[in-house]
Amino acid sequence: MENLRCFDISMLQVTEKKGLRVRIKDLRHKKTKIISYSYEFNNCKDEAEVYLKSLNIPCLYCCETEKGYIILSNNFDKMIK
Repeated sequence: MENLRCFDISMLQVTEKKGLRVRIKDLRHKKTKIISYSYEFNNCKDEAEVYLKSLNIPCLYCCETEKGYIILSNNFDKMIK
């Protein structure tokens, strides 16, 4: 069985000072990146996928969770920050 890297993707709600945001949590390296939500996409998964691909982190598989998504990649080298 292939070992894959997990990213937990979820939406952060609007606050008085900040709009919708997408949280990308690297479960292997225990790093978190928060990016602005773009209304160009329909959900946080697509927003996170574009961001990860911009870092040359391939997105191989996606799973839904109660609070968002899990994206799986075979890249263990690139950091999200």
